[in-house]
Order: sequence, then structure tokens, then C-alpha cells
Amino acid sequence: MPRFAKKGPFDDLDSDFKTSIEGMKDDEIKAKIFEVACNEVDNLKAKKDDQDLKDKKESAKMAGETYTESTKFNRMRIGYAKFILEARGKA
Repeated sequence: MPRFAKKGPFDDLDSDFKTSIEGMKDDEIKAKIFEVACNEVDNLKAKKDDQDLKDKKESAKMAGETYTESTKFNRMRIGYAKFILEARGKA
């Protein structure tokens, strides 16, 4: 038995929303989909325009740059070493 049960795709939705949708007619569901999609467009625009978030992303990027570069070169080094072993017929 797995330690963690696999989570369903809608487990995080609140039960009030699920119950509301289940009780709607098809046209009402379509209207709700449109409403939520419009809300998401607004959300994504707000995220794009959020200067504080942009600044923090840039700070995080710069803070992690050393690790990113190190990982890149470590992967290349391992890849090259494996390439040489394969070329010698040892891998």
C-alpha cells in the first residue's frame, strides 16, 4: 500500500463550489466557466503588472545564479565523462 494516496484533480476545491456547480443547469455552468476564466485573466494581468513580484523574482534569480551555473557545469562534466567512457566502450 502506498504511503501517500494519490490526490484527485479536484480535491482542493471547496465543497460549496462543487455543490453549487452540481446543482446548476448547463447554461449556468457555462456562465460560471466564463466568469472564472475572466477572473483568471484579471489575476494573470495583475501578476504581470506586480512590480514587487518582479523585483523579488529578479532577486531570487540573482541569488540562485551561482547554484544554477554550478548545476549546469556539473551536468556537462558528468555528460562529458560518460561520453568519454562510452567512446572507450566502458559504459
